[in-house]
Amino acid sequence: MAYRASDAERAIGSIGQFSDLAGWDRRVLVEIAAAVDIDAGSTLVSQGQVPELGYIVVSGTVGLSSDSGEHRRANAGTPVGLVDEVSGEAAIVTAIAETPVHAVVFDRRSLERVVSARPAIRRAFLRLLSLEVRKRDLGLI
Repeated sequence: MAYRASDAERAIGSIGQFSDLAGWDRRVLVEIAAAVDIDAGSTLVSQGQVPELGYIVVSGTVGLSSDSGEHRRANAGTPVGLVDEVSGEAAIVTAIAETPVHAVVFDRRSLERVVSARPAIRRAFLRLLSLEVRKRDLGLI
């Protein structure tokens, strides 16, 4: 997994829920994010473990599977592991890159600090995560 902090701003700008962040809030978010390239076959999140990192897919496909045999795919704009990371709960799926993936990654401590201090960033993440829950409820992912 290659980290490229210089690409974080461009990657964050490509995520719709962050497009209306003011310049200062966007800079704060970029400071705690890293753009990463993930090889196909790499595991991002393991079911049953609390993730320390949460991802938002910018490009590529991540397979999401559970012990129950359910299988979905995450594509551009989809958070992977963020709900579990933020809640501190064990992941309900295993996430494995099916193709090379470009993503934005956040570590839990930094994300918690920024979300608690910056209301606009908190609202952006709430929109992103609530959209994810609605997609799951409708069976779209």
